[in-house]
Amino acid sequence: GMSAPLQSELHLPQTLEICMPPRASFDEDGDLVVDRAGKTLTVQLPPHVLAVQAEGTALADVGLQPWRASLLLLEWIVQCAGTDPATAAAQCVLELGCGIGLCSVVAGHVWPHVLASDLPHILAGATRPTVQLNTAGSAGRVHLCPLDWQAGCKGVQWCSDGPSCTDAASCLSWHQSEWDLLQAQCPLILAADVIYDEAITASFVSTVRELLAGSGRLRRTLLLALEQRVNFSRETLACSSKLYNHFCTLCLDNEEDFECHNIPVESVPQLLPYERGSFLQLWRIRAREKATEASSTKQE
Repeated sequence: GMSAPLQSELHLPQTLEICMPPRASFDEDGDLVVDRAGKTLTVQLPPHVLAVQAEGTALADVGLQPWRASLLLLEWIVQCAGTDPATAAAQCVLELGCGIGLCSVVAGHVWPHVLASDLPHILAGATRPTVQLNTAGSAGRVHLCPLDWQAGCKGVQWCSDGPSCTDAASCLSWHQSEWDLLQAQCPLILAADVIYDEAITASFVSTVRELLAGSGRLRRTLLLALEQRVNFSRETLACSSKLYNHFCTLCLDNEEDFECHNIPVESVPQLLPYERGSFLQLWRIRAREKATEASSTKQE
């Protein structure tokens, strides 16, 4: 079970420079303005981020504490998010399995809207307290969106109050405005340390396939940070990475459905005090364009 919650603090650099693509800029409210010359956008980051976490968790509640892959993803957001014009100009990003919400909170300083998704009890017990602790600058941009990978996007929970909801910031349901952001203005999906159970891994890949393939003209990218965990197998009497190998079969080695590019971990400078080790990995994943789809796109 989960132990008593703790409050931790991560220190960050104070500014983040994002290289915007040509003909894109931001107005005073942080909204994207087109038909302008490109520029470098300087984003003010908080000197620290507070998080509510558990000291120890059972397997079902692993999202209630930060793991090394989530720290790597956070470092990528802070230092590398602005190097890709397609994602730097995004109006919205989605995080899958956001857990205690560290990456979503920091992402809220980079992008106008962040859809922080996880199971409802994780959002209520871990994500929402972290968002509330970090109200300056980003909390208003972080939307809490429950998403069960077993049900996929077709099983999302809609707010019963609809447009009249008066507490959308902390409501643990989807609103039409959030769904519209996901469908039309969300080119980037973030995820960290989500490979820890065979059934959950299969559901995660199924949801990713749905999200990457269902974006129409908006070709989405999944940025995934993971840790390859090695365990001793009684079956083979040797060390193996059974869950990682399972994920490779479903995704990384599945060249028919996915385009997977490994990003060297050393290309992301380390900012936070943790041991990276040799098993941390960072992947950029897209749905593979089918020949007929690519031909149709070019003809249009």
